[in-house]
Amino acid sequence: MLQRLSPAEREALRKQAGVSAPQTIGTPLENPPPAAAPDRSSEQRRDTPASSANKPFGYDIFRSATGNFEAESTVPVPNEYVIGPGDRIQVDLYGNNPQSLTLIVGRDGAVVLPELGPVQVGGMSLETVRALLQSRVESQMIGTRATVSMGALRSIRVFVLGDVEHPGSYLISALATISNALLVAGGPTEAGSLRDIQLKRGGNVATRLDAYDLLLQGNTANDQRLLAGDVIFVPPVGLTAAAGGHVRRPAIYELKPGNTVGDLLNFAGGLKPDADPQAARIARISEGGKRITLDVNLAAAQGRAMPLRTGDELDVLTVRPALQGAVEINGAVYRPRVYEYRSGLRLTDALPSIDDLTPNADPAYVVIRRQPEQPGRVSVLSADLRAAWSGRGTAADPLLQPRDRVLVLSRSAQRSHE
Repeated sequence: MLQRLSPAEREALRKQAGVSAPQTIGTPLENPPPAAAPDRSSEQRRDTPASSANKPFGYDIFRSATGNFEAESTVPVPNEYVIGPGDRIQVDLYGNNPQSLTLIVGRDGAVVLPELGPVQVGGMSLETVRALLQSRVESQMIGTRATVSMGALRSIRVFVLGDVEHPGSYLISALATISNALLVAGGPTEAGSLRDIQLKRGGNVATRLDAYDLLLQGNTANDQRLLAGDVIFVPPVGLTAAAGGHVRRPAIYELKPGNTVGDLLNFAGGLKPDADPQAARIARISEGGKRITLDVNLAAAQGRAMPLRTGDELDVLTVRPALQGAVEINGAVYRPRVYEYRSGLRLTDALPSIDDLTPNADPAYVVIRRQPEQPGRVSVLSADLRAAWSGRGTAADPLLQPRDRVLVLSRSAQRSHE
């Protein structure tokens, strides 16, 4: 049937079927030439390894705040808040001697209650001070009771030093934490560590803050409240590795000793739905100073457990675009689509009637491009839909295979090449 086509018609058919060299199209082609080289630009883009062009993760959040941190007056003061000089304590008396008092904590750490004299409160928690003042009022002022709350809070001076945008001394609210002070100072520079931020108190490291716990998990357990004279020190950044390709959050991440590929993948938010976990690789600088590439299977525990080195670049590729376990219908049809392959699927199952074809379709000219799942030659078969409809389930109604591409030709396309 196809041998009766003119050279122009054969050329048009070859182009639509994906066969480029001048071969006679029959059923099937023997040793067909390779298909025209596909556009590899997108494939090259998806194969481009993660690089240092990715931005370091986490630094941008510190760039959004300016000015001093001031606690709002409506923010509740926690019971563990430590009272110090400059704090204002609100005492409301009711009963025999009702009055409202605002007591300012002096430099000696004491407040003065009328009729009762000074009471030492400096260095105590708010909960302890509340109980102390209520007890003193009730025991020494007969018939009078008291409620105790915090008024305006004092300011404290702390130092933010190391690899930060604006190192120096800052006057901030006594409710401020390590992260608040960092925000005031503009945050760490990209040369500074986010995972070993140190709070120094009295010359010793009181605690270490891993900002990744805060940024990735919302964990504020180590974001301690500051005291006057505290020093927040940001050391230089440690080991780093990049995650790119088809991950949810491509970036350069700071590592701790012992971090693995799985940890890096967790930092990057995991894989995108179209990522191929078995098609990942790591670009690494070897100990000899040479760039090498390592294949990594992220679907295997062994692959995720691979230890990382500083400068590693993880690149996750996308799944192959080729159809797997499906049949594609294209050409002069109303609904070009992809069918799920099932055993025994025939041409008439995919195109059951002439109602599936457009008015300019030629049911006598159907091409099936067949590509095996294993590397091998591509074959092209021809079929006549009218014969297939008349002989459903016979040799005229060919069985389809996974990855088949069925193309229904149109009469207008043939005439344009005559």
